[in-house]
Amino acid sequence: MVDSQHEILKYTLVVLNLSKTRIYDKSLYMISKSFFDLVHLDLGHWYNVTEKGVIQAVGNFTQQRRINLQGFRKVVAYVVDLVVSIWSLLRKILVMSC
Repeated sequence: MVDSQHEILKYTLVVLNLSKTRIYDKSLYMISKSFFDLVHLDLGHWYNVTEKGVIQAVGNFTQQRRINLQGFRKVVAYVVDLVVSIWSLLRKILVMSC
């Protein structure tokens, strides 16, 4: 018999598309603690996440190379600056055009 918990820990989630979902700050924070090795995170059109929620989660993701923040109505420019400064591996960021 295989230990299912052990088997789950052998895999790493690298891409997570949560665009157009109804997620709030607390949920984003929990995701960031659980899947800190994500390489690509799609958060496009999350209207319920605030700038505080993004700031809390940013420090937990360590391998981000791509992030989609398009459609964030509650995230301001300094949050984007923070994301860029913390994620040294970041290669692509998508944001809403003004």
